[in-house]
Amino acid sequence: QPAEFKVNRFTEPYSNTIRRAELNIQGGATTYSLNDTTSSLFEAEVKHQFAQYSLTRTTRDSVEVLSLKVPDSTNIRGSRGFNFNKVEMLLNNKVIWDINLEMGAGKVDFDLSEFKIANLNIEGFAEG
Repeated sequence: QPAEFKVNRFTEPYSNTIRRAELNIQGGATTYSLNDTTSSLFEAEVKHQFAQYSLTRTTRDSVEVLSLKVPDSTNIRGSRGFNFNKVEMLLNNKVIWDINLEMGAGKVDFDLSEFKIANLNIEGFAEG
């Protein structure tokens, strides 16, 4: 019997003084999607079975830095009825973004046509 999905929502407020932001994402066995805008700085809906994501926000040289992570200790290997976690993200399209995504097995579904993206870095690996 598959484990039930749990849902977490994250929202970070936007102010018109924010010009640049960096989004750092870490976590495997996840489908990440980014297909829509928000009036907040960042929103995410996380559907997960085992992994508990966390979001932190700091400021570095007038850049808002958001880090969405799942603990490295989460081990889903051998789980029966496992389904990929799903992270649906929304970004503010008035801000210039740097996006860094580090993931294990998973999928990326990004439509970036509505956003100002300065840098996009995706590192992926699959454990066998």
